[in-house]
Amino acid sequence: MSMCTALDIVKCVAFDKYVCGTAIGAGVALVGAPLLLSGIGFTAAGVAAGSIAASVQTPTVAAGSYFALMQSAGVLGMSAATKGVIGAAGASVGGAAAAVTNLFR
Repeated sequence: MSMCTALDIVKCVAFDKYVCGTAIGAGVALVGAPLLLSGIGFTAAGVAAGSIAASVQTPTVAAGSYFALMQSAGVLGMSAATKGVIGAAGASVGGAAAAVTNLFR
């Protein structure tokens, strides 16, 4: 049976913080993105009347514009590629937050 040193325990705890921070960040991003879209007015039924989305909508929306992409994601849902990018971004933020909090301990 091998003995764990204090350094081994510190490394394990620090690693767990990064894993947890990364997982939490990805989860929050994947759950939060659709909620944010519907919250600002990009719903499955289209742009919600009186919403932030409705207030910035112009009479002509160019194909491929950010507004058109968000409207499409609100109506059809996000593609797997978009979810992958959002999850990776959230994971990066979560991992970075864990690293920063580890600096101040």
